[in-house]
Amino acid sequence: MSYYLERQEYGKWDLFDGCTSNTDPGLSYRTFNDAQASLESYVEDFGYDAHTLRITRHGKPVTGPEWVIITRHQSLVQYILDKGIAPIGTPVIPHGGANDVRDKAVIGVLPMHLACLAESVTVIPLDCPFERRGIELTLEQVQQYAGEPQTYTVRKVRR
Repeated sequence: MSYYLERQEYGKWDLFDGCTSNTDPGLSYRTFNDAQASLESYVEDFGYDAHTLRITRHGKPVTGPEWVIITRHQSLVQYILDKGIAPIGTPVIPHGGANDVRDKAVIGVLPMHLACLAESVTVIPLDCPFERRGIELTLEQVQQYAGEPQTYTVRKVRR
């Protein structure tokens, strides 16, 4: 669930940003976007060379979160892939659970208790006439009714 920054010095990558070891990592980031913002800040505000910093997860470099599409609607999947909203080869799961969405960039509609586990949730709003609701849409109908993709990050609030 955590992302870390590493810095290369003398040809070796080590945890950075107050981090001393993998067992005592110090500062970590919940989302890839948070880690990316911190990396960009080190480059822009403190003059670090971007080639000497990287984001890691489980000790391996990452360039972004893993993607997954959660929907049972094949025409919507085709629309998402045709528009380049998700990379080709993104797994498609008809009904996702916690392990399917945890720390991933999800495209699909999720209940809040699952959305808060995801890195982000992107939805394709469909402005569909009332009489078309609850029935399978064709790709042409999805194209007709689809709005701009909207991306959210959801956090659970502890009380």
